Amino acid sequence: MTDKEHSSVYRECGGYCCSFGGATATKEEHESILRAGNEDHFVKISDNCYTTVWGEDGFCPYLEDASCSIYNLRPLVCRKFPVFTFTNKEHLIVP
Repeated sequence: MTDKEHSSVYRECGGYCCSFGGATATKEEHESILRAGNEDHFVKISDNCYTTVWGEDGFCPYLEDASCSIYNLRPLVCRKFPVFTFTNKEHLIVP
């Protein structure tokens, strides 16, 4: 699927996946996003864990016009949505 096609899908859902709280990123994912010239909307939690700072609207700061501005670089937690893994055996699917 092309970026243009992905953008169309986002506009249809209205950024549903981007309104569930902070996205987390590894140090490598965070650095990759910054190297690409994107603004830093992350806060360092630990040496290898960063989380996004959410705006007053509760949406991911990288969501622009119902489209992910870092789609090709988005963290694994975003790529796996709507499946969240809590342990090796426990998964949650967001309805």
